[in-house]
Amino acid sequence: MKKRVALPFIIILLVISACSLKELGPEVGEMESENEEVELYEKKFQDKSENWEVRLHLKEYQTEHIFTEENIFRFNRLKGVDDSIGFNFEMIYGDPIKYTVTPLNKTIFSQNQDEYQVKLDQQRIIEEVCFDQFTLKIIWNRGAEEPQEESYIFQDHENPMCENIDRIAPKD
Repeated sequence: MKKRVALPFIIILLVISACSLKELGPEVGEMESENEEVELYEKKFQDKSENWEVRLHLKEYQTEHIFTEENIFRFNRLKGVDDSIGFNFEMIYGDPIKYTVTPLNKTIFSQNQDEYQVKLDQQRIIEEVCFDQFTLKIIWNRGAEEPQEESYIFQDHENPMCENIDRIAPKD
């Protein structure tokens, strides 16, 4: 007799625990999605002159509660620039200029490469592109002549993804 009562009781407990697990399912799914990468901003820019082709890939994403910005610059020398000379670049924030950064303070020299790539993280370039302007200046020499330079300006004020970007730098 006890077995007959115990069997329905066990079945009822199994049904209740299965229902409880279903209720927990979305919470478990939400916890997994917190570890996924959430894209906040991504944009690719390209500009070209007689001497250089410049591509800039900006990306900001969030993983858990950590915000990460990746900035990838690609420089291609064109026919106007001798591939045996070095060059460097400056990052200029704002207009008027708030500050200037020369990454690594090194000159990049050719090693018969068609493309040079520089990856920088957490430079707040996206903030400048969204709310102000970001200028990339390339400086190189042409033999015994004075240094040459070209500037490329990047803005993305109309992009709705800029709404996801927190402005840290003070407004002028």
